[in-house]
Amino acid sequence: MSFGRSRRAIQVVAATIVLMLLSSLFGCSYFKGNRRMNLTPFAENMITLAADVQYGLAQKRPIYIREYLDIPEANTLRIYGNKIKKLVTGAIAYSIEVVTLSESPMSGKKKCEALADYLDELLSPVFEAPRPELRLTRADFDTMITDVRAQSGLLGALGAAQPLISEVARASGELTDQTKDVLDNFIMASQAKMDEDNRKVLETDRGLRASQLETVQAVGLLRAYRLGDESAIEALAATEPRIREMVKSGRKLTEKDLRAIEEQLIFKMTAISRVRDQLAPDIKHYWEMQRELDELNAAYNTALRKARIAVITWDRAHQRLAAGITDPAQIDVIGIARKAAKSVI
Repeated sequence: MSFGRSRRAIQVVAATIVLMLLSSLFGCSYFKGNRRMNLTPFAENMITLAADVQYGLAQKRPIYIREYLDIPEANTLRIYGNKIKKLVTGAIAYSIEVVTLSESPMSGKKKCEALADYLDELLSPVFEAPRPELRLTRADFDTMITDVRAQSGLLGALGAAQPLISEVARASGELTDQTKDVLDNFIMASQAKMDEDNRKVLETDRGLRASQLETVQAVGLLRAYRLGDESAIEALAATEPRIREMVKSGRKLTEKDLRAIEEQLIFKMTAISRVRDQLAPDIKHYWEMQRELDELNAAYNTALRKARIAVITWDRAHQRLAAGITDPAQIDVIGIARKAAKSVI
């Protein structure tokens, strides 16, 4: 994928994140009086981002490379891809839960308990394999969740949850990098297997293409000789055995000889073309596999970049909410998304 296409993809996801975060910030009524607003657009933006990442990781149903999706490297990629989908979906679900709780008539204490319960459920998949490299133990997580539960208001609970959010976001970001390595391994392994499976066809076609080119050049040399270039026949004899014998005899080539040579070259070109036509479906299938593999690689890379941007922006926006900042003018959401995209690049 070119840098221009990558930048456009990042701009699209950055814009999506900006929309969803602005929606969430305006929806935090627990900070400012009784203001309420329709959460549907916010939820839709969240779901759109999750679906976008999940589609990129799932990809459309492969046709040409289906047989290569059973190799061990493909299975490993599926495992990592599913883990990334879980983490991104969990982050989005958590954000929706925060807004839902902010709009709830429950008491501050009840909201803290509900957030703690949700965090506990959210973090369970983090400890499943493939497990990201966490700097906190499960016991540390449990202690922090207990602290969230003990708060008296949602703002305090968000502050107590921040270390958990930051660690999950950091580890999730690193897991996307690991998944990129897993993706590269799959691409290299499947490419190597494709090349080996099609080695004889490719080698034969390369040889035929070389012979075809030599024959075309020979036709050009024959024409040059007819036009008076005496040296052309020597070059022609170097590539065509029958002509070499004629030249060795020392006799001058007649028009009949030249026509015979011309017919021989035409026959040769025709025969090569027929064989290449027979190989054409196999060659086309090989290049269709290459195209589909490239498309899968590009889609996965785009989805991983979007996932990384999502968790970085989620963490940084959460930090500002936990600090009690609710005025969008004070929260440079666009700057957050841009910095996240820049760090991913």
